Amino acid sequence: MPVAVQRAELGAASSYYTTTATLEATSRAEILSRTTGVVRELLREEGDRVRAGDLLLRLEDDEARLRVQQAEANHALAQAEFNRRQKMLEGGLLSAEEFETTESNLAVRESELGLARVALEYTQVRAPFAGNVVLRHVDIGASVNPGSPLYELMDVTPLLAKVYIPAKRMGFVVEGQDMEIRLDSSDEPLRGVVRLVSPIVDSSTGTVKVTAEIKNYPAGTRPGDFAEVRIVTDRHEDAILVPSLALFEEQGENILYVVEDGKAVRRVVSPGFVDGDVTEIETGLEEGEVVVVKGQRQLKDGGAVEIMEGPADLITEPVADAADAKKPDQDAS
Repeated sequence: MPVAVQRAELGAASSYYTTTATLEATSRAEILSRTTGVVRELLREEGDRVRAGDLLLRLEDDEARLRVQQAEANHALAQAEFNRRQKMLEGGLLSAEEFETTESNLAVRESELGLARVALEYTQVRAPFAGNVVLRHVDIGASVNPGSPLYELMDVTPLLAKVYIPAKRMGFVVEGQDMEIRLDSSDEPLRGVVRLVSPIVDSSTGTVKVTAEIKNYPAGTRPGDFAEVRIVTDRHEDAILVPSLALFEEQGENILYVVEDGKAVRRVVSPGFVDGDVTEIETGLEEGEVVVVKGQRQLKDGGAVEIMEGPADLITEPVADAADAKKPDQDAS
């Protein structure tokens, strides 16, 4: 019986946890009015990119400017009176108690000037962070009050994926670790990096929240997109590895064939982690043994075999052979 073979090799095998996530913005905020006024000018529209501190909107500010001018004049008078009375105090012409009244009056005027300037500043609405304008809630001429929504901003650089991993699978997960992310809208996997691992376990679900950031993603990817997320939760170094297609199930057992002295030898094995197209073998196989990777379904224990020429990795095995093998429960969705 002609077969293709490959030697069992030592290598690293990883266990993965697979789940789903909905992509989120890094920051999202509704910008509210902090004063009463009428919208005079709109400087940003939906879809615009803004930097932190960029001006979004102006309210009518004539009254606020007049209040600042009035407060500045009152402050100047109070300061001049303070300077004059300070000289009188130094010359012994004024008591300390009388001078305290002057000091208090100057402090009040300084406070009034500060409040007037803040009120003027509130007529100019600025972006609190860099991002995109998602919504504009007002039009020119609209009257607003404190708390009225003006804009909604969102920062999508990077996007975030938040997943919840069973606490018992968290031993290997650390900040800075890579995470594979697949979108419905893209065939190519994206690279995410774990940015935050929650220090607590959710007592109701037994899971830990893990937040990953995605810095590079296809154009058109948005918050709310659905993603499949895969992350390494364990890793075995120096594992015995064979091509996954070498394994198949027979009468409830995981089977593969090795070649010894030109004959097929049936082996019952215990598979460990399945990592891509290779499977870890925990028991039943030694490093260096010659494993049949094509044609094993037609073999009988002890039957003669003829090894095909050419590298085994260039020969394709029907997917059903590999899919029939029992795999440990290492993925979840």
